[in-house]
Amino acid sequence: MRGSVNADAPHAPATALASSASGGQETLIVLATQMWTLAVGLGTQAVLAWTLAPAGRGAYAVCMLFGGVFGVIFTLGTDRAAQYFVMSGKQSVSEGASVAVIVALAGSLLAVVIGLALMQTPLAFFAKADKTSFAIALALMPLTVLATTLELQAAGLRRFVRLGAVILVQTTTALILILLLAGAWDLGVRGALFAQVVASLLAALLLFADLRACCGLRLVLPAWRHFRQVLSYGARYYLARIGNLIDSGLGIFIIALVATQEDIGLFAAASALVLKVLVLTDSVETTLLPRIATDREGRTALVAQCVRVSMLFTTAATGAIVVLSVPLVTIVLSPKFIAAVPLIWILAPGVVLYGGSQILMAFFRGTGRPGVCSLVTWAGLLANGAALLVLYPSIGLPAAAWAATAGYACRSMVLLAAYRRATGQSSIDFMRFRRADFAAVRAIVRSVRARLLPAYHG
Repeated sequence: MRGSVNADAPHAPATALASSASGGQETLIVLATQMWTLAVGLGTQAVLAWTLAPAGRGAYAVCMLFGGVFGVIFTLGTDRAAQYFVMSGKQSVSEGASVAVIVALAGSLLAVVIGLALMQTPLAFFAKADKTSFAIALALMPLTVLATTLELQAAGLRRFVRLGAVILVQTTTALILILLLAGAWDLGVRGALFAQVVASLLAALLLFADLRACCGLRLVLPAWRHFRQVLSYGARYYLARIGNLIDSGLGIFIIALVATQEDIGLFAAASALVLKVLVLTDSVETTLLPRIATDREGRTALVAQCVRVSMLFTTAATGAIVVLSVPLVTIVLSPKFIAAVPLIWILAPGVVLYGGSQILMAFFRGTGRPGVCSLVTWAGLLANGAALLVLYPSIGLPAAAWAATAGYACRSMVLLAAYRRATGQSSIDFMRFRRADFAAVRAIVRSVRARLLPAYHG
């Protein structure tokens, strides 16, 4: 166990989160990308809600859960594992990425075969959308897996500007195609799903071209030891990878077995809207992970500061959504989704906890301890599933939101306990805000303002 770490130690600059020469720039680049993604994401949610209504939105959510999650189950956590070995310098980009791509393609093709078989069963899940929509979702499986694998490689190699550009192209393409196919051409759920297929294919092609041109990526047949290293790490992280996927879609999956398409659509829309506040957490975690992987101590002082600042921003953003939830839902999702407002209120506390503690997952992945991530994820998953099974018979749809919040709370507690054990920091010392934290917040705000308003001189 490492010794106690002083977050105010001289080796950790007061505004480490925002003012380091490269780290601050990278965080702001990723944050700018995430903010654009947030705006486009809200636009996409609005288009889906207004064009599909709750029932169609529910069918779309079920198909996206099937197409976006099922394929990852068969990739054995190798996408994250390959990212770790490449960014830590233990494998070349060609070796690590080739292992990940080979496993991704093989695993996703197996998923398509099994998915086709499952579609022929009488499982209630597959009654929530038509067969053609599920078939389009099958096409999404390999593309989602491949795009995610290449995104992680780009992030691990700190290709944040180009990765941001690709994400902008992907999300904007998806929005435009959804507007055309689901809206103007009235193709409904099928059109929205096909838009995601095209956007994912485009993202994968652009990322591969960038990694090939700028990072020397070549698809090779790696040595068995490279497969063994990636599969070993992936096996330890696999439970976390699968747990995250199941946890994010558990409410939709269980509701899809027992509830109507309208209920599925309401919960999917509410959770998608409130989870948009995690843009800062995602930005910080993305840029923090490569630094953790190359530091023997895992940059514990910086990690602690990132947790506190992320929780502060997440609290403010979530609070704003709660206060404005009625007009926000009415305008963005349409009046047909007004029943989603109470679900947003229930989800809010869990999202705040998730927004802060999720940073710690990067610490454990970057220090070669993915097993902790698996433990944390499944603790939250069990809490989520147990609460949903207990509460749904008595309170119905709100049980999905209460269960998600319970899962987030459980994950946060286990993460903090594991981090305290790994670093020796007490929870009080770890969570206590310092003057340096507020300086970091001011630095972030000034940097963002300078980029948005370059003529502003204070």
